[in-house]
Amino acid sequence: MTRPVVRHDAVQVIVEIPGLGILLAYGNGAPPANASGYAKGCLWINTACTNANADGLYQNVGTVQTASWAAHT
Repeated sequence: MTRPVVRHDAVQVIVEIPGLGILLAYGNGAPPANASGYAKGCLWINTACTNANADGLYQNVGTVQTASWAAHT
């Protein structure tokens, strides 16, 4: 079963599951360090990425309480 994606521009969240956290988000640059609310494994898309050498995708390898982001180029 599929569900429509609800985008919340004000908080830059694309997909969030209540009780689990944010699963997919975007922003103009790197994600916020040590932020809370991002599920482990959450993907952050850097919309300011303009070249092949920049980090365009990040993954939360921390916890939902304290995000720690690993860049994937």
